[in-house]
Amino acid sequence: MIYLDGKRYFGVAGIDEAIRLKELLQAAPYKAAQLWYDKNSKTVVADTGIEGVRVSIGQETHWLVINTSGVVIPNGTPAYAYTVDSSGLIDVRPANASTLRTARTCLGLATGDIADGAIGIITKFGVVRDFDTSGFVPGRQIYLDITDGDITQSKPDAPNYIILLGIVLKVDADEGMVHVEVNTSNLRPSFSLHYTFTSSGVGAGTYYVGGYYQAPSSDVTLTQASPSVSYGSVNEAHDGRAFVVAGGAGTVTGGGQVELVISGTSLACDGVLTPGDSKVLVEDITTLSLNDYAQTSVKWFGPITFSLNVVSGSPTAYSVDCNYGLVSYDSASLRDFTVSNIRATGIANSTDTSFDIELLYHRTSGWTYSATSFEPGDGVIVSMRGDLGTPSLINDEPFAWCRHNIYQTIEGSNEEGVIIKITAGANNSVQSMDINVNGFLEEF
Repeated sequence: MIYLDGKRYFGVAGIDEAIRLKELLQAAPYKAAQLWYDKNSKTVVADTGIEGVRVSIGQETHWLVINTSGVVIPNGTPAYAYTVDSSGLIDVRPANASTLRTARTCLGLATGDIADGAIGIITKFGVVRDFDTSGFVPGRQIYLDITDGDITQSKPDAPNYIILLGIVLKVDADEGMVHVEVNTSNLRPSFSLHYTFTSSGVGAGTYYVGGYYQAPSSDVTLTQASPSVSYGSVNEAHDGRAFVVAGGAGTVTGGGQVELVISGTSLACDGVLTPGDSKVLVEDITTLSLNDYAQTSVKWFGPITFSLNVVSGSPTAYSVDCNYGLVSYDSASLRDFTVSNIRATGIANSTDTSFDIELLYHRTSGWTYSATSFEPGDGVIVSMRGDLGTPSLINDEPFAWCRHNIYQTIEGSNEEGVIIKITAGANNSVQSMDINVNGFLEEF
């Protein structure tokens, strides 16, 4: 045995014979069943007989496939099992994440170009080299994209499938490298949010389940002369986040910086109350624009105070106009999720010709300031009246509304959520009602 350039050559008499053997191997580098020890991968490498494709034995798993798609399947392309040919080879096509068949039967990445009508190799587990990975982040996961044959580092939104393909090892336009480890299992566990509601014994009006919006219809102007406004009652268990919607940029005269602060008894997610707490909601009121929305990351218990505070300088005057209030919403325990459907069933207690159910998307965008008629929230995802036109509840009769294929993604980890808004146009119109919101968790 002779070592030459980090490789072992068996059955040679000396260095000259080893050199000649090396030259022969280089002259025919891809010969089926040719073996040698590779010092970089620390394993035996075998030529597959397919030009440019070698196997690190014990470190890689491959599929032998055939391509009859009519086009070349380039190196690094994800491919799925389309059918099986007469010889038993899997016939492949470029995969995509948009359908069950093209996603969940993804075999892996093409290893080397596979010409039309040619036999090739798909790597299910192992390293694929020498294709374009520019624009990716090394060390991050890659997923099957919704476009045929593409890969992405962004999880596809529902109803597309999440197919984990591996991680990026090297970013390069020509010599990119990924470690393939295909996972086609269901990476979106399902979830369900359940709510109940009755308006029996109460009048017509607007109600919420799964959370609420609570805010005065008129705005407030905070100034150096009147820098604060209080909201909420003593020991009120609202467990809500404080928010404001700006009527425009705040003004500061005479130089300096003024912030908007919320103070009161804060309530952490672990149930810890902190009396006398304060949180900065807006660091500089002059940076605000019309309809800008801001909310605190913590929740509050009892009365809270919205107030302006001078951070620096000695301004002679300052002011800001804003709507203000409290909000509570369902974030599926601070997790990202996708709503796929909503179903409501109930029994009417009186006739109501203007009844409505709205599934609201709580987020920081889409809010509208109003000086005298503020309506908190925005982002109606779906509504009963939007689907049915002018539905009526009939006294003592059952009613139902169901909507599928919604597929709205909610970033619960980023202070987003859902709220159910119910409009009762008549007194005591709902004897009882159950509402289920179903979907998929986006975290795994």
